[in-house]
Amino acid sequence: MELQLGDVQTTALIPLAVKASETLRVNPRIRDQKAVDIIRHLNIDTKKYDKFLTHEGVIARTIMLDRQLKGIVKEYPDSVIVNIGECEK
Repeated sequence: MELQLGDVQTTALIPLAVKASETLRVNPRIRDQKAVDIIRHLNIDTKKYDKFLTHEGVIARTIMLDRQLKGIVKEYPDSVIVNIGECEK
């Protein structure tokens, strides 16, 4: 049975597909093994979701958010981080 995705599901799949694709590169800038596992489990071809500019945008945002979060944790080591909708790297 082929997986049928609506607009919302497709939009949510894009960053997941990009993170999985980047993780599988020889020298990945980010690593998200959970994204790889999910994409493999879904057994879908994600090439159409992983366009060059989209790919670079997702990776840049991921790196920027990661750096920002590390800075917050460094400044406020007792802070509580609630992660909604993201996979661990």
